[in-house]
Amino acid sequence: MRHQYQIWVIVIVAVLMGAGIAAFLLSTAEPSRTAAASDAFEALTLDTVTKGLGNAAAYHREQALQERTLQAATIRATRWLRGMPGSRLQPKQLAGTFVDAGPTAAATASIIAFREWGDDLPANAWTSTVRPATFDGDRLTGTITVRAWVELRVRQARDRMRLQRIPVVLVLQPTGATAATGPTGWRLRSVTVGGGRTFTRAYADPIIVRRQTVDVIAPRALATAAARVADHAQLVLPGLRTRYGDLASTMPSAIWILEEGADAKRVLGRDAPSLGTTPTAAEALGWVDERGELALDWSRMAQVSVPRQLALVRHELTHIVLIDLVGSVPVVLLEGVATAEEVDHDAARGQLVLDLAVLDAAFDSGDVDLGRLLRADPTAEFAEDAGADGVRDAYLAGYATIRWIELERGHDRLIALLTQLADDVPVERALVNVLRADIDQTTAAVRIWTRQRVADTIAGATG
Repeated sequence: MRHQYQIWVIVIVAVLMGAGIAAFLLSTAEPSRTAAASDAFEALTLDTVTKGLGNAAAYHREQALQERTLQAATIRATRWLRGMPGSRLQPKQLAGTFVDAGPTAAATASIIAFREWGDDLPANAWTSTVRPATFDGDRLTGTITVRAWVELRVRQARDRMRLQRIPVVLVLQPTGATAATGPTGWRLRSVTVGGGRTFTRAYADPIIVRRQTVDVIAPRALATAAARVADHAQLVLPGLRTRYGDLASTMPSAIWILEEGADAKRVLGRDAPSLGTTPTAAEALGWVDERGELALDWSRMAQVSVPRQLALVRHELTHIVLIDLVGSVPVVLLEGVATAEEVDHDAARGQLVLDLAVLDAAFDSGDVDLGRLLRADPTAEFAEDAGADGVRDAYLAGYATIRWIELERGHDRLIALLTQLADDVPVERALVNVLRADIDQTTAAVRIWTRQRVADTIAGATG
């Protein structure tokens, strides 16, 4: 400020002296103007200079106050946005930033809604960027607008990260300012959130449970279920990746818990799974899309026991681990692998026998055609046009095929078969190369194994 003061002294003196010198020069050419030159020099008084400096100083003080006010508003908005994630459990992160004081019920609701949306999200998934604030009106009576955006990141098996950028506009009201001083407090008048209500924004009050290689996104009301699913995924993923070796994707993944299946359209952009089959009845509990994002319809998952829920999660996690095989391996084999991983043979022994008995009957009646499923285009829908019973039989046929390969030929033969198929070896040739059996021979062997398994188990139960 001292430097600016000196500059203005020089400018004002120079102007006045310039006027005086000009008048003096004119007076030498025109004697009639001697009085004007004299007046100009007489005007160069201490009072004149002081008045000019005072006006300049007031102007610059006001400019400086406006600049500091806008800077303070930007800093406050930045602090509030960066403190938002996790603030429900750590409210001190937002303490002292603003007084929430929307002038209308709608404005207050906008502030509350944004806080509820962001307060349970993890800080390491959240980034905010704030643009310089601008005045709406004058410094003393107007409001200040701060435009910003929030970027939210969740893991994704295909692309590693899925990013959502959300525009946010904050309107602030500075309080306590005077003509000579800046504001002493701040009110948050409203929050306007842009962008479509999709992805994370599809949840009014979301929570993200973050583990080392998985993010589980859910409504806060299902926070307990989300933590259970995240812990289970963290537990089983290393073992699945070890079992399938080089075939396994090591990419992190996201699990989306939906209050009901209809929410998938807003969250994932589709209302039906792209792997497996179109959901019918009980088959709609969970699915994986081509990005490797796992969706769980909790309105259906809640109807089964917790062990069954976790088994279904393991099924879908198997699809994520083997996502790089999608489009190359027949879907019946991918579903068979996932179903085999899902089944706990000891705990579900009785149900497994019943299921294989159903499959044995379906083989006999022709209700399921394993040969056709093996020859099907790997990019086609699984069990296309099949009803609920047909879908169930197709899953069982895939399961029986995988279990026959593993129990009769060994897990390494299964890995070899999947590897050849992933390398675009035709399914018939891959079966012959690895198992020394073509599609018809494989189908026959699976049918024999299924019948024998059912017979052996029944005999053991009655013996």
